[in-house]
Amino acid sequence: APRAALTQITNFGQNPSNLQMYLYVPNNVARKPAIVVAVHYCTGSGPAMYSGTEYASLADRYGFIVVYPSVTRSSKCFDVASPQALRRGGGSDPVGIKSMVDWTVRTYNADTSRIFA
Repeated sequence: APRAALTQITNFGQNPSNLQMYLYVPNNVARKPAIVVAVHYCTGSGPAMYSGTEYASLADRYGFIVVYPSVTRSSKCFDVASPQALRRGGGSDPVGIKSMVDWTVRTYNADTSRIFA
């Protein structure tokens, strides 16, 4: 992914609920960087979280990577209550978000002990 720009990533792995993945990697990414998953509010989006928060500028300062998942369903709310979402590996949004994190860990050799949401 290009550095210091919000970039959409496709084909990042299992994604049963068709989430979109946006990624911000600073120019000076740390060796073994941390990952912050910036989960948007209902009616929001990954790009809205990028524009409306300071995560990207903090990533520039501290060298971590930001993953901005984005819901594609009409409610624009993440599934946090279905039986699928509440069961590890059960499907729905958590599986897609975990795929995003796993892709980022593999691609940037990120520190798996420093993944935050």
